[in-house]
Amino acid sequence: MAVVAEISLYSLLLLVAISDFRERRISNQLNLLIAVNAALLHLLDDGSSTVFIAVNLVLTAILFLPGYFTGNVGAGDIKLFCGLSLCWSPTFFLWTLGSGITLLLLFLGMLSLKKRVSRHSCSKVEKTNTKLLSRMPLGTAVFVGAIFTQWLTLLTSY
Repeated sequence: MAVVAEISLYSLLLLVAISDFRERRISNQLNLLIAVNAALLHLLDDGSSTVFIAVNLVLTAILFLPGYFTGNVGAGDIKLFCGLSLCWSPTFFLWTLGSGITLLLLFLGMLSLKKRVSRHSCSKVEKTNTKLLSRMPLGTAVFVGAIFTQWLTLLTSY
C-alpha cells in the first residue's frame, strides 16, 4: 500500500511541476491531494515521527515566510511544503529543496542562454526571458529535487 501511495505522490508532484512551470501557480486542489497523500504515507510509514513534521514545518516557515512577505514566494508553494512535511524526513526535505532549486536554475540558465544565442529578434528574446524568469517555479523544483534525491537514496543504498 505504501508503494502505491508513493507512486501517487510523485504523480501528483509531476502535475504540480507542470502547472507551476506553465502558470506559476499551484492549485489548492492539488495541494489538498498532496497533503492527504502525504498524511497517508505518514500513517503507513513506521519510521516517520511527529518530530520530523514539526521540524519540517519550522523549516518551511524559516525558508519561505520571508519570501512570501516580500512577494517572491506564493502561498501555493508554502502549502505544498507544509503538505510534504508530513511524509519526508528533514534531511530528504532539505535535499529535495536544495537539489531541485539548483537543477532548475541550471536548466533555466541554459534555456535563457539558448534564447539569447538564437537568431530571433532581441525584443522577442527579452519578453521570453522576462516571462520565463519572472518567478521561480518551486513546484517544478520540488518535483525535480524529489526525483533526484530519491535517485541518490537508491544509489547509496546499494
